[in-house]
Amino acid sequence: MSLSLDDAPHGVAPDAWLRSASGDPQIGDLWLLSWDTRALGLVVVSGVAPTFILGWPVTLPGDRTFPPAIRVEGSPLGEIAVWPSRETGVGNHLLHRRFGTALSARTMHLLADAFEDGTEPVLPFATSDMGLEEREAASDQMVDSWEAINLNVWPVPRPGITPLDADVLRATGTLVGDLAEILSTSVPAAVSLYNGESVPTPSELEVLVAALGVPTEQLLRSQPDAETVAMLAPDIKDDLVEISRRRAIGEEAARDLVRSQFALAARSDGDARSRLDAAIQRVLGGMEP
Repeated sequence: MSLSLDDAPHGVAPDAWLRSASGDPQIGDLWLLSWDTRALGLVVVSGVAPTFILGWPVTLPGDRTFPPAIRVEGSPLGEIAVWPSRETGVGNHLLHRRFGTALSARTMHLLADAFEDGTEPVLPFATSDMGLEEREAASDQMVDSWEAINLNVWPVPRPGITPLDADVLRATGTLVGDLAEILSTSVPAAVSLYNGESVPTPSELEVLVAALGVPTEQLLRSQPDAETVAMLAPDIKDDLVEISRRRAIGEEAARDLVRSQFALAARSDGDARSRLDAAIQRVLGGMEP
């Protein structure tokens, strides 16, 4: 079944579909995933990490569903099917709408144990009258869809967008003064680059690669800092969708736009989340209604 951000699937009440409960992801939560203003799928959270979750894919009654899916009744969206045997990683940047708790943490634990041990699960398997060939085709399609979700990563280190990795600079013995000299720039500008408060241009990166002998992909920060983690928060997703729609750009471009505004705020101006909220408002405030 194709999902939409704005229109409830068949059999799901519109108010239930459009309502999102606030809060960070928790085990047992049912979430809608999206990217580029498109709904990607539904997932029940099975594990939580700082920048991603583990999740069990979810299908609705109108989807092609068959064992080993587990039938769950009484979720925030009504009857659903969950797939514990197809657990996958999902970046927090894809989390869009939290519907609420679909399964208790204890039930999740018992289901996971049953699948690992090959014992009877505490909830019933989904039923199906699909033939073997049809099941295999549907299974392959589902695997492909969730592999694409698993491989969707943000941020992707990119010249002109991603800050320098200060740890790599230190490892090469490069200090702020060295950076200023290599790039023929002022010390304050070098400090800003060193601290990740500004981003090197592609031409500056070329100069650094030649001077330090370090590949571009290593010079750019790969580990998320507090600012990046703040931008993965699900509760900013609606603002990013609004920016994407009104500017007719993809979500990656919308995130990069907000991130560039985020970097302009001095870190002394408040905590990362407060500065992020201000950056989002600057972007939204600068757009035509």
